[in-house]
Amino acid sequence: MGATMAVASAGVTLVGAMQQRAAYRMQARQSEEQKEMAGLQMGAEVNQREKTLLAILAGLDASSASRGVVGGPNANQGLRLGEKQYANQDIRNIKIMGYSNMRNFGLSAASSRMSGRAAITSALGSSFGTIGSVAAKSPGGGSNFSAFRQQLKNELS
Repeated sequence: MGATMAVASAGVTLVGAMQQRAAYRMQARQSEEQKEMAGLQMGAEVNQREKTLLAILAGLDASSASRGVVGGPNANQGLRLGEKQYANQDIRNIKIMGYSNMRNFGLSAASSRMSGRAAITSALGSSFGTIGSVAAKSPGGGSNFSAFRQQLKNELS
């Protein structure tokens, strides 16, 4: 009965590892989707900041016009330059954070895929170890698997 149980144990171990790999694959896909969402969110935040800048610049022009300042080449130039610099810095920060989040989600997906591969490799090693230990105890001392196969045939007959 030992050979049959060894094969059954190896089979169950491999099935469990395959289910674990499937779970890791789903986790990897979720991380990839989060990475995509982080990229979309970053783009939306950049667009929003650019719209805000345009609104501020338009407001400066309207404010100057209401005060009677005619739009000469230097009217509000300092304010406009300052607002553009603040906006550019904000956009850089948004992009840095966005790319950082995307990288983290990408690493999480890669880690999940590696964990799935490791689960299969570990299960194969465990299965071979189980079968090998039973084969070593079979007649012939496990010098080859023919005695193990014969023992398995006898048990299944």
